[in-house]
Amino acid sequence: MSLSEPKNYNKNKTGSNWTQRSQGRFKKNPKLLAIEECKRLYQKYYAYPSSSLLNQLNENSLSIFLDKLNYSDINVIKGLLLKFFHFQKIQISPTDPIKQEPISQRKQYRPTPLTKAEKDQIERLNKIKEKNIRQMINKLIICMSKHLPLTKSLISFSLNGIDLTSKYCQLISKALINNKSVQILSIANCKISLNSYELLIESLLNHRLLEYLDLSNNNMEDKYGKMINRLIGRHSQLRDQIVWSYGLRGEAPLSKDYKKGLISINLNGNNLSSDAAEYISSALYSDQYIRAVYLSNNQMNKSSCKKFIYMMRKNLYLLTIDLRGNPGYDESIHTRLVMKMS
Repeated sequence: MSLSEPKNYNKNKTGSNWTQRSQGRFKKNPKLLAIEECKRLYQKYYAYPSSSLLNQLNENSLSIFLDKLNYSDINVIKGLLLKFFHFQKIQISPTDPIKQEPISQRKQYRPTPLTKAEKDQIERLNKIKEKNIRQMINKLIICMSKHLPLTKSLISFSLNGIDLTSKYCQLISKALINNKSVQILSIANCKISLNSYELLIESLLNHRLLEYLDLSNNNMEDKYGKMINRLIGRHSQLRDQIVWSYGLRGEAPLSKDYKKGLISINLNGNNLSSDAAEYISSALYSDQYIRAVYLSNNQMNKSSCKKFIYMMRKNLYLLTIDLRGNPGYDESIHTRLVMKMS
């Protein structure tokens, strides 16, 4: 008998209370492991994570809200990403998009107007806060660009409400090219130039595991439609090549890996109109894998909406297409779309 076993321990009783307690001692919650790692990082960087960062640590997700972070939290996040690769979801945004301000803060009434000195003080504090957020974004993007190619567990990556410069997009695109785990990518409410979009799309052309792409509320115009056309066509081509290679030998694909790829695109809240509708509908005309396309609240007229109806005469695989909120969307378009999808 080893020294670690109690005197009354019976090896035949595998279901004893002592074994259950000892096994549970080593099966720790990932959040508790992350908090313990934060304590070790404190000894290295002399910076303990703020309470807001600890609250944003879940079992398998990390939500980073920049307005609640401190500079010391950036070093903690770097250490966590280098030490642990169990995060399945990472979200970066300036503020929490779901949590509202407390009622006590929303209903503040000031009996007298602000003086000039108070206005200048508030403006100065806002400028300092914006500068701090820009510096934290720079450090986080560099940190994520190093983490994305290495991680094997990350499934969802989201950037919301961040001004992505060409430098940031270049770092993210290089990281996504070497990433082989991300299935959900969301870049919404961001200001991105056309050249930066081209860098991002280039990194996603051969990303076989990408299933859901969210590019909503990014002020995309007609000239962006050609890139979406290219992305849809490339993912369809990759899957068709696998089926074709097996068909030469009269066989069927042994696994369903050929079905992995883009199945849903969210382009809501942009400025896409007739040219973009032509590019996107032509890409979907011969596609067999896309299941949902969201194009609500764009600038498409009635003729542009009809292009998607004509497309659905050939495409029998598309299950959802959302054109609500466009100038050309009316009851007749809605009825015809429902009939095609049914």
